[in-house]
Amino acid sequence: MAVVRAQPAPAPTQRLAAVDLQGEIHENRDRLLRFLGLTAGAPFGKEDQTRLDGELKALGYRQLATQIEPLGGGLVRLHLKIEPVRIVRNVIVKHNWPLFDDEIVRHLSLRQGQPLPADTELRARLEEEAEAVRKYLFNEGYFEAAASIEPHVAMVGLPGRPRAQWIDLVITVDLGSSYKLGSVVPTYDHEDGAKHLPASQLYDLFHHWLRFKVSQMRDDARAAEKVLRDEGFPAARVVPDFDFQRDADRKTHRVHLPVRVTLKRRVDVKFIGNRAIAARDLREQLTIFTAGAYDDVELAESAHALVREYQKHGYF
Repeated sequence: MAVVRAQPAPAPTQRLAAVDLQGEIHENRDRLLRFLGLTAGAPFGKEDQTRLDGELKALGYRQLATQIEPLGGGLVRLHLKIEPVRIVRNVIVKHNWPLFDDEIVRHLSLRQGQPLPADTELRARLEEEAEAVRKYLFNEGYFEAAASIEPHVAMVGLPGRPRAQWIDLVITVDLGSSYKLGSVVPTYDHEDGAKHLPASQLYDLFHHWLRFKVSQMRDDARAAEKVLRDEGFPAARVVPDFDFQRDADRKTHRVHLPVRVTLKRRVDVKFIGNRAIAARDLREQLTIFTAGAYDDVELAESAHALVREYQKHGYF
C-alpha cells in the first residue's frame, strides 16, 4: 500500500491594507502607488518587495526606509520612505586660474552623469571630494589653497526652469599665494658629498620658474640621484624632507628645502678586453646604475646586459 505524504500548505500571501508613502516625490502620489502596484488588497510577498526596489530605481528613486507592519488576517501596512536619485549634470570650477578646469575635475570621483549619494550622506561625500582637490593643489605648490563644493539644482531650458533630479556641482577654489624655492639645505653622509653634488647644483635641480611644487620635487630628486650615479655612486639616494609648517616662510613666500644626500660606496667600472664598443656605451647598459644596487644579483644582471649589447653588434 503506497504511503502518501501530506504536502505542507503554502504560506499565505500577505496583502496590503494600506501604504504610508513618505519622502520627496515629484509625481502624483496616488498615480505613483498605482503604477508600483501598491494598492489596497494587492499581494506583497518577497518577490513583490524585490520588484518594488527595481521599479523605484527605474523611476529614479531610492528606498531610504521600508517597514512592514502586520495587522492580522494576512494584512500588512507598508511604511515606505523614498527620495529621488540626483544625477550630476555639470561640474563647474570657479577661480582656478592659471589651472585648467580639467586639472581640478580629474581629481574628483563624482563625474558628470553619475548618481549622487543619498542626501544624508551627500555633505560628507562632497567634503571628501573637496579634500582631494585641496591635496592636489598642495602638491601643485598652492600650500594655503582652499576648496569647497556645493550642489545646485540645474536650470534647464530658456527661460531656465529648475530640474530637481539634475545637480550642478560648483567647485569654488581659492589658490592663495604660490611659493618659490628660496634655498636648498643639504646634509651628506659622505665627507666629499658636497664635492660631487654641491648645494648650488641641488638648487638648480629643484628650482623652477613658476613655483615650488611637491609633485615636481620627487622628479627633481630622481634627477639629482642620476647625477650621483653618473659620478659612480650607484646606490646614491637624494631625499627631500619638505614640511610646509617648518620650511615655508609665509612672509617672503620662499621655501628652504632640507635635502638628505646619501652617497654610499663609489663603484669604479673598468672594461677589460673590450675592443669593439665604446666604454661609455657599455656603461649605459650596466643595470647597477639604473637599479641603484650592486649586489651579486644585480652584477649578474649587468653581465647579461653586456652580453646582449655585444650580440646586437654581431658578437654572438
